This record gives sequence, structure tokens and C-alpha cells, in this order.
Amino acid sequence: MPLFRQLEPTPERERQRKNEWTEDEDGPSTLIGLCLQSLAENMKEMWAKDYTQKYMDQYFFRYIMGPFSSLPGELLEELLCILSSRNFLTRAALHLLLLPQLSCLSLTSACSLVNANLCSLIQIRCQTANTRYANYFQISINLAVPTVQQKNILDPPRNNLNEEEEEGEDEGLLSNLPCIPHLRSLTLNFSLDERHLKPALCWRSLKGVLWALLRGASLLQKLSLIAVPCRLDPVFKLVLNHWAKPLGALDSPPLHCLRSASLNRSDISMETVIHIVNTCRRLSHLDLSGCWALTLSNITKLQCKAKRRRHTLQITWT
Repeated sequence: MPLFRQLEPTPERERQRKNEWTEDEDGPSTLIGLCLQSLAENMKEMWAKDYTQKYMDQYFFRYIMGPFSSLPGELLEELLCILSSRNFLTRAALHLLLLPQLSCLSLTSACSLVNANLCSLIQIRCQTANTRYANYFQISINLAVPTVQQKNILDPPRNNLNEEEEEGEDEGLLSNLPCIPHLRSLTLNFSLDERHLKPALCWRSLKGVLWALLRGASLLQKLSLIAVPCRLDPVFKLVLNHWAKPLGALDSPPLHCLRSASLNRSDISMETVIHIVNTCRRLSHLDLSGCWALTLSNITKLQCKAKRRRHTLQITWT
């Protein structure tokens, strides 16, 4: 028997939920909050224990009919939020809570859990069964940027020949990467010491991951890539020009729904920015703050070009 009846979300109910379920420093203020708190505290030793010991590393489940299958998406999101804020979120708990009714996932406090297998699980479990939830799926992740002192992870300088060889290798590997086709909002905030003006562009492998996320999410409306530690020009070149698509991608043009983009503190060039503006016709807000490769002259020309667009484009650059 389900413990909770799944109700249709309405603005009034959403406001009521946020007011009633919010926890203060002393603890939950409602019976639902107390129940969720109890679930979070006993997640590892009770709810996820059997799955961890017998199944997690022995099998790969496309779907799990478990103790949380009957919870509405709003309660799942609240439970994940409590687990994450209290550092209770584990790989086993996340596997049990990745269900079709989930519409928003934040892993800002659990970036160590993010890997290709997790992206594959999200793609499988959160895009079908109920499109009302899947159509508004969001991801928000905070990651730490390696410092320049970590010499072992920095890439050596590359000449044009090496870059061409790398692009040739990409063609055979890109189509095997998973994606999240119903993703609507993506935030990747790479923490960076404010004393450093630029992130170390050292995560070459991040290029393929970003391509799969951006090229595979043709419904993406909001994009925020902050202090990304890899070159963005090759990423957007692949997204906008390359014929390949990641596994499970919809048959739609890339980024054609994009309305807001923040590319703060990146190495993006003027040529790539113009390509994005010309391709993303619905783009209404573009934040290029801290992009060191751009000049005031570039931004002035871009603003003049934006005035000729059908949709108004607000450009931020400091």
C-alpha cells in the first residue's frame, strides 16, 4: 500500500510544500519532515543495506521496484536534498532514489558520485514512464578544479597536428557516450580560487562528457558552465558541427531550445560565441563575464549584431 498519494503539482501546492517542508536549524517542522528525516538517518543501515550487500556490485538494474517507488517526485527531491545536505547520500541510496517521477537532481554536495554509469542510469530511469516529470529534468553539480600545482594531471602543450589527430579519434568514440535527452537545465560550477583569474585547462577528458550532455540534450533551455577547466571552443565545435550523436539522443538540432547561457571565466573565443548566437535563435541571455579571450571591441560588435536578431539578446561581460 502506498504511503503517499501522488497529487498533480500546482503552483499553490508548490508554494505550500516549500513552506511546510522546509527544515530549520532545530529540525523538521511537520510530520512529513519528520518522516523524511527518519528515512535519511536510517538510509544506510536499513533501507539501502540489503541492496548494498547483495545487488549493487553484482548486477546492473535498469529499474528498481523498491521501498521508494510509490513516493511522489516532490518527496523524492526533498529526501535527496536532506541526504545530500547531511552527507548521507551514498551510491546505493542514489540508485534506489533514481525513479521516473524525479524531475530535479542536485549533486552539488556529492560530486564524487558523478560518473559515466550514473549518467547512464539517469538517462534510463528519468526520461520515460511519465513525460510530465522528464520534460523538466534539471541537473546542478559543483566540482573542484585542480590547481596548477598538480603537475601530474596537466596536459602537455599540443600542436595543430595533435589536435587534428584527437578530432579523428573523437569520431569513433563519441557515439558510444550516454546522454540525458530530456535535460532542460544544466549547471556545472567548477569551484575556483578567486585569486586565480583563469582555471587550469587540464581536464581534456571533460570534452567528451560536455559534448554528450550538450549534444544529447536538444531540449536544453538553461546552460551554466562556470570556470570549466577545459577548452570550450572544441566542445562547441563538436556540438554544433559534428554529425555524431550520443546514445539515446533525440533526432533534433543541437541547442535549438537554448534560452540562457552562462560561460563565465572560460577561454571561449569570439568566433565560437558568434557561432552560438547564430545557431541558438531563441537565446535571450548570454553571460560572458570573466572570459579573458574576449575584448571590449568584441562585445561591442556582438551587441550590434544582437540588435538585428528577431529575439532580443542581453549580453553580460565584465
